[in-house]
Amino acid sequence: MINNIDQEFILKKTNNAFIILNIFPYNGGHLLVIPRKHVHNLEDLSKKIRYELIELVNASIVILKNILKVDGINAGINLGKISGGSIPEHLHFHVIPRWTGDTNFLMTIGQTKNISVDLKKIYKKLKPAFQTLEL
Repeated sequence: MINNIDQEFILKKTNNAFIILNIFPYNGGHLLVIPRKHVHNLEDLSKKIRYELIELVNASIVILKNILKVDGINAGINLGKISGGSIPEHLHFHVIPRWTGDTNFLMTIGQTKNISVDLKKIYKKLKPAFQTLEL
């Protein structure tokens, strides 16, 4: 999996997982926490790797709060195509920053969202915090 993604936006690599900026974000700073092991379901991972993924999700939340000054966070996992999983054959967690008023009539009426983010700027803001991250 890691060979098929844009290496430019990887924020953190561990032995079992990595954190990357989502290149199709719901909001600016939308992160993906992805195990290196290619699996469909949580139960297909060892307890150790599941624990590491949750620790990475937690660290991502703390970093987004501190660096991007978010008002809230959506964090979760979509299992299977029917659940909205964008990559249903490879389990991954979403960590999505939220701000008061980040939805508007476009989302409500037009079923679309206007996102104007510069991934490179967000990456530069977040990368130093992820570099110092220890598990």
